[in-house]
Amino acid sequence: SEKTYILRTVAFEEYNFLTKVVIPDCVTKVERAAFQQCANLKTVILPDGLTEIAAIFSECTNLKTVVIGAACTRLHFNLFLDASRSIKNIFFRGSEEDWAKVINNTNIYSAKVYYYSEEPQTDGNYWHFDENGDPAVW
Repeated sequence: SEKTYILRTVAFEEYNFLTKVVIPDCVTKVERAAFQQCANLKTVILPDGLTEIAAIFSECTNLKTVVIGAACTRLHFNLFLDASRSIKNIFFRGSEEDWAKVINNTNIYSAKVYYYSEEPQTDGNYWHFDENGDPAVW
């Protein structure tokens, strides 16, 4: 059987050398404040299987880009506590209809939300992974 892992509370607290984090799909839960006070963190790609995302980015004041999997059904209200105004792009692996169910009351102020598409799109907010594994707008 496959092993699964949990990122514990404050697992990477104050890891100021982090600028980009790609969490592998074997991680099934990321606990509260896992990346608290990671001052230089700019990009996070969360695993596709996370169904609920706690307030994991407290005080990540330079966070700009977050990729959220389609399996997500709940975002904690304070997911981006003290980082909500710095977020520029949220790349959601699901549809616009799915996002409407997930977003609820989460405090996202200026972020633009994009929806995943493997095929090039010219109309709407769509994205894909580029050749380097980074999110890119179509």
